[in-house]
Amino acid sequence: MRAASPSAPKGTPLTGQPPGWLLALLLALIWAYLATATLGLRELLNVANLLGPLALGLSALVAGYRLIRRHPETVWTPYAWFLAAIVLFYSMGPLIYPLAGSRTLAYAQSLAPVDASQLLRTNLLNAVGILALLVGFRIGRAWPRLRNRDAAGMRARSPALTKTVALTFLAIGGVLQYLVILPTQFGLYHLVMPGMIKNLGDLYLLGLMVLAYIVAKGSRAWQLPFIGLWTLQVVTSFLLFSKHQLILSIALPALGAYLAHRRVSHLLAWSLVICVVYFSVGQLVLYGRTQINAQTGDINHATLMQRARIVRTWFQEGMPSANAATSAGATGWARLYYAPQQAFAMNRHDTGQTGHTLRYLDIVLIPRLIWPGKPVISDMGAGFYELVTGRRGSHLAPGIFAEGYWDYGWPGVIGLGLIAGLAFGVLSSLSVGWMRRGAFEYLPGVLLGINMGIVGTTQFFVASIVGATGFFFVYILVVWGVAQTFSGIRLRLARSRLRPPASDHG
Repeated sequence: MRAASPSAPKGTPLTGQPPGWLLALLLALIWAYLATATLGLRELLNVANLLGPLALGLSALVAGYRLIRRHPETVWTPYAWFLAAIVLFYSMGPLIYPLAGSRTLAYAQSLAPVDASQLLRTNLLNAVGILALLVGFRIGRAWPRLRNRDAAGMRARSPALTKTVALTFLAIGGVLQYLVILPTQFGLYHLVMPGMIKNLGDLYLLGLMVLAYIVAKGSRAWQLPFIGLWTLQVVTSFLLFSKHQLILSIALPALGAYLAHRRVSHLLAWSLVICVVYFSVGQLVLYGRTQINAQTGDINHATLMQRARIVRTWFQEGMPSANAATSAGATGWARLYYAPQQAFAMNRHDTGQTGHTLRYLDIVLIPRLIWPGKPVISDMGAGFYELVTGRRGSHLAPGIFAEGYWDYGWPGVIGLGLIAGLAFGVLSSLSVGWMRRGAFEYLPGVLLGINMGIVGTTQFFVASIVGATGFFFVYILVVWGVAQTFSGIRLRLARSRLRPPASDHG
């Protein structure tokens, strides 16, 4: 494993920085959106709504590709994955309005219709929020101790320690995943699942990732166990009707293999596979959730037999669509389109109906084990869905940029963006340092950072940024404490072996 990309110039921080030209582009887009809104000409609105997100997406693609090519370790950072989020949610998503066909657009707009003027406001909102986040990232990275951390030398970890970490993750995560979390989702238990348990359940995925790393390093003895466990995980993800879980089940082992061989071409190939899977399983996921909601009144909880029958029926009936629009492939693209909920939240603020989404800020870090009656923070998504649609049955979020506007107007957009960027900067530096040293015991923290980068800005701020950051530091503090304890024990044992035997002579 190499310590750094050969093309990285001396003195360049290995976590990289948002390039100046990307910040300049965002400033130019903000000016262009404001000028277009002032003129109010429909033709200019359509042009701005097409060229603005297109330019932003292409720029983020170029910045991300150059980042990974020069600094391969950044694939483990929230910053790298936020660049992917820009492409998906703030470029491809808004482009559904000017580029999609009428049936696909009608399906995407079924939540709440958005016109060209409202779409322009959401594009302006995204440009301001992204700029604030990237500036916050640069501020967070400016802390000297963090800036110098990623330049630390590589320390080789023994293969035995790596295998121990993999087996530990698989054991702990497997017990939680298959004896607690999945039985709850399959209706065997009726529990309010603490967020900490859900996060610890992801250790199973991280165990698969480290196992993929071991196999890619040439350990043939672990190939069959990896294939069997990975196949079980993929099948389970299908039965959960969760694209997010399925994508993680593919992406994390691919990242583990990439850490071993460092071939960008392989990483790009797996990225293409993930894109194909994302768009191809959309109809099954929507059909499955629709059927579960019809049978149980909830999209998340159904028995294993119910889920298996739904999948079998879907295939037997020729893979039917949940509605007419999905047959045109609208589902996957429409899930990237956040303009309706963003425009709704902005309109609520403008009419004096401000949000209060930060009300759980002071309790989010209190574990449910200590406070069993703590309010369920994820209910905010159900409440917002009901507010937008007038009915219950699903979850929805405006994203942290629209949330900031809903609560505090434009200062809220800038404030939440800066705080999220600061968190991304700190987490990126720590993640790079761990992965360069092969410190796989910190992988759960790395995964939290990756998840924050790719979807954190599309959720509610308290849960996706504050809560995740708090759990990140709690976890690494626990791991550090355990490591220090074992290190002290080993040191005392070593000293006792070196101590000369007691003598009666003076």
